[in-house]
Amino acid sequence: MSGEAWTTIESDPGVFTELIERLGVKGVQVEELYSLDADSLQAFEPIYGLIFLFKWQAEPVARPMYPEYEERGIFFAKQVINNACATQAILSILLNRPELDIGEELSQFRNFTAGFPADLRGEAIGNSETIREVHNSFTAPHALLPENPETDSEGEAFHFVAYTHRDGSIWELDGLQPGPVCLGEAGQDEWTQTAASAMKKRIAQHASHDIKFNLLAVTKCRRTALQDALTDNWVRCAALEEAAPGSSPAAQELAACRHEGARLSAALDAECSRRAAWSDENLRRRTDYVPAVFNLLTALAACGELKGLVAAAAAGGGGASGNGESSDT
Repeated sequence: MSGEAWTTIESDPGVFTELIERLGVKGVQVEELYSLDADSLQAFEPIYGLIFLFKWQAEPVARPMYPEYEERGIFFAKQVINNACATQAILSILLNRPELDIGEELSQFRNFTAGFPADLRGEAIGNSETIREVHNSFTAPHALLPENPETDSEGEAFHFVAYTHRDGSIWELDGLQPGPVCLGEAGQDEWTQTAASAMKKRIAQHASHDIKFNLLAVTKCRRTALQDALTDNWVRCAALEEAAPGSSPAAQELAACRHEGARLSAALDAECSRRAAWSDENLRRRTDYVPAVFNLLTALAACGELKGLVAAAAAGGGGASGNGESSDT
């Protein structure tokens, strides 16, 4: 097993989307879900997989593993690396969806590990320099890393489980289990509802004493989907302009087509802005602010202001603002 450390990463759609892209995958992004109802899931179709983050607790009864999963082409890996469960959940979806363009690196990894037992696949993930470097790229490069793996500020351990559809069945892929769990058969169009029901059951088991959950969907890249829809709209508008320019019904249809084009264009601009914001946030995540803070404290000490600021902070004043009142953030 690789001796290199894997850091904890934030459960955030902007982080996971950039992680996927840095692994070489094309046309895929991650969205946060606030509900598991049919309309909420439909809004993000096509959905390639669902990810459920929850506070981990030992289960009193082992979940029933599907023993012949390799014969059905299911990629499953045991989690043997601390802090890797977020990336491993994403990989469990990407490597089980043959229709996705996962790029050269992951394609080679999937081919290389074909036939490996689940524990060796987990070792292979840990030994992949590319996967580890991409995973670790969302943490500032300094040594002040948490010692407890995959815990929050209160020391509670959290875990990611993936759900996806392959070979006509729905699969729960949890690297802490001995193998995948088959949740039953379903078509591509209805599998998310069955997976959502399974997640709702798990939420209900913990809801009386814990509400810390996060739901994510691995979907088609929204920018790509909007650009494709906008291109189709342009083609349709052009056809309407040529078909019957003097016809009143055609003119009304053309006006509706142009209105839809404006809506799609605005949605594409908004999505590009959101991606830019994600990029800025990820840049801040990987920026090491410790040297800047150290130099600021050194400068304040050199000019004799540090002790007064420390005393004011200890007294609860938080320092003085320009108008002599406490600043409020």
